[in-house]
Amino acid sequence: MRVLPLLLVLLVAGCGGGGQAGTGRECAPIGTLVGFGVDVEPGFFAEGHGPAELTACWGGECHDVDVSLNERTRSVDEGCTGDKPDDVCSARSEPAGGYVAFVPVPDLPEQPVEVTLRLWDGQRERVLTPTTVTPKIPQLSDTYCGASGPQASLVVDARGAVTQKP
Repeated sequence: MRVLPLLLVLLVAGCGGGGQAGTGRECAPIGTLVGFGVDVEPGFFAEGHGPAELTACWGGECHDVDVSLNERTRSVDEGCTGDKPDDVCSARSEPAGGYVAFVPVPDLPEQPVEVTLRLWDGQRERVLTPTTVTPKIPQLSDTYCGASGPQASLVVDARGAVTQKP
């Protein structure tokens, strides 16, 4: 899912500024959200979409979280006015098909979690087969700043099958 790294950059929480003790290095002012990336491929929804919800269960407890799906877009290069540093370049956004979301789930563990998605396709609610996924801590370039939180990326194909993207 190409959108997840962008979401991480755009939706990050600051790590507070200070550096790691004894390294003399400053931590980058980024962090990682804890939760699930959701990528609904084109063709899943018959016509539009309505409410969506994710249920994540581990350790004998379940957590229901609303999912705010956004239309997937891509940037289209519209060129530059020249090749000098002060020249202007532009791009526009256009629909790319499918939907994406990031679903924050506080306290998500680095262990198997059973995830169920409920998606409304405008005609009916579709409860997708529960899927067991194992959230992992993403590899960041500033690993000396300490661990971030676990995440998992879920992909819903046009038939409604849910898989974990590595």
